[in-house]
Amino acid sequence: DAIIKHGPKHLTAEQIKACFGPNESGILLKLVGKEKHRDAFYEYLKSYEENHDQLLTGFFPGIEELLEKLKEEGYTIYVLTGRSVESTLISFSKLHAFKYFEDFYCGDLLGAIKDKRLLELCDDHNLKPEDLLYVGDSLKDVIQCQKVGVKIISVKYDNFESSDELDTLNPGMVAENVAKLEYLIDKYGK
Repeated sequence: DAIIKHGPKHLTAEQIKACFGPNESGILLKLVGKEKHRDAFYEYLKSYEENHDQLLTGFFPGIEELLEKLKEEGYTIYVLTGRSVESTLISFSKLHAFKYFEDFYCGDLLGAIKDKRLLELCDDHNLKPEDLLYVGDSLKDVIQCQKVGVKIISVKYDNFESSDELDTLNPGMVAENVAKLEYLIDKYGK
């Protein structure tokens, strides 16, 4: 709604994919310009909150159970997302997800910065990159984790990336379902 009201009326899949990297606010900045950006972002957040329950009805099947298991086993779980703080808070509140996570780190207006956020997380929690195991769903996630020495499991059961590319870039660390994700966490975590 925010893009249609304030920006281009028609976007191709390629144009949408070209916007990925920044958080939602940054994507809107690219699409609607600086003058309309603030109004478009507020409208996006309002629409996201109003429509959240239809857009995201719950955790991906099996993920909430996996989070429960990992917490019981003593894992400390953080969220590092490319999304904005605002939309992350909406989703966490609606999904009652705060209880699973120790801390969270969000995206940036200007672009993909997961590598920097991973290092912030390490500094904030007295960890080293090799102490972390990241779960991501994009080729950019793999590249940014490898850049700072963080192991990554790529999930391909609910993403837009090419499975073959993920397998090539992150060999042996790709989960095609939640059971494989759990297996890889058990094998490479802690």
